Amino acid sequence: MNSSTIRSKISKASATSALALLLITSACTAPGHLPAAHVASSPVNETQPALNQTSIKVLSLNVAHSRSMGAHQILQDGDEARANLDAIVTMLKRENPDLVALQEVDGPSFWSGGFDHVAYLAQESGFTATVRGTHMKTPGLDYGTAIMAQHPMDDAVSIGFGGALSVVRKGFVISQMQWPGRLDFDIDVVSVHLDPLRQGVRDQQAAELAAIIEERGRPVIVMGDFNDDWNDEDSAARLLADTLGLSTHGARCEECHTHRRMKNFVDWILVSPELSIDSFEILGDDISDHYAIAATLRLSDFDTDRGAAAH
Repeated sequence: MNSSTIRSKISKASATSALALLLITSACTAPGHLPAAHVASSPVNETQPALNQTSIKVLSLNVAHSRSMGAHQILQDGDEARANLDAIVTMLKRENPDLVALQEVDGPSFWSGGFDHVAYLAQESGFTATVRGTHMKTPGLDYGTAIMAQHPMDDAVSIGFGGALSVVRKGFVISQMQWPGRLDFDIDVVSVHLDPLRQGVRDQQAAELAAIIEERGRPVIVMGDFNDDWNDEDSAARLLADTLGLSTHGARCEECHTHRRMKNFVDWILVSPELSIDSFEILGDDISDHYAIAATLRLSDFDTDRGAAAH
């Protein structure tokens, strides 16, 4: 056995041990000891008024900690993480969405280069506003959900789901955005990631999210990884939609899937009645173990007084 083979085996063994320790640490972290929600917003150029847009394009992606198609992010270095982010940048520039929801996206973390991935994606892709929420925080580890936008955002909140049964820390960010060119119509935008392990936990999390959305009182766009198919028994995605009267396009696509390996449809875009989905697409880029999903939204003929009242 040569020295390079020995080094390779030692490296993989060390990575496996570090991953096991990380999972143990995560599982033993009590909800009460979680860090306070962190929201980071970028400066926005407000000197250029937005044109009145009849429609906007939105996109959602589980970034998978920028490991692309790799087995686990702990097995890559910072250069590989940056290269994987660059592939996402290429997709974003091609699609040119107004809004992007990200899940499993890293702040400065030891396993993905130690830099803010949301800030990097926004800078390289040309987004003028970002909100990043930290839902998992340990020494050297920082990740959660985020929103990037081409338009100013305000009233941003990050919430990490609690509950003793939720071993893997998930949560959501929610932020207000004015419909481009419409001073009288505000919407809330959500990026959410629900628990991957237990249906009951996902349903509790969906109910918690619904309560926050109802309290804020605005029409809403909810995007993210629900870890649930629409047709699953007690689907959290369907529960949230039924509770708030939201609609989706993906529910009509019985043969589609958004998770590559599990072959199920777990990523969703849900909208209030004040909005309608003109088009929906599952993108085929090899940038994550999830496919990105995109939709074109427009103001519906529904009375938009609710958005105006919340302005």
